[in-house]
Amino acid sequence: MIAPDSPESPATSAADAIAVPLSSLSVDGTPPAVGDEVELTAKGRVVSIDGDKAMIEVTTINDVPVPAEAAEPEAGDEGNSVMEAAIKADAKTA
Repeated sequence: MIAPDSPESPATSAADAIAVPLSSLSVDGTPPAVGDEVELTAKGRVVSIDGDKAMIEVTTINDVPVPAEAAEPEAGDEGNSVMEAAIKADAKTA
């Protein structure tokens, strides 16, 4: 179900977010918009454990395999992915 986000919803930090293909969240062919609430079922595998936290590699969302490039970047890789996106955007406008 897709429903508008409410003001009472807690703020999400980047550490709480994962990259998800829009196609796996679409309802009747309509993808969600920013602020929409979505429900999903995810499966994954534990890739590392640090104290009381497990890092999970998401492998399927709503029974649809998640492509490797859609997975959340490793800690410290955020700058590289932003830089790559900027380079690609610049190349398209040049």
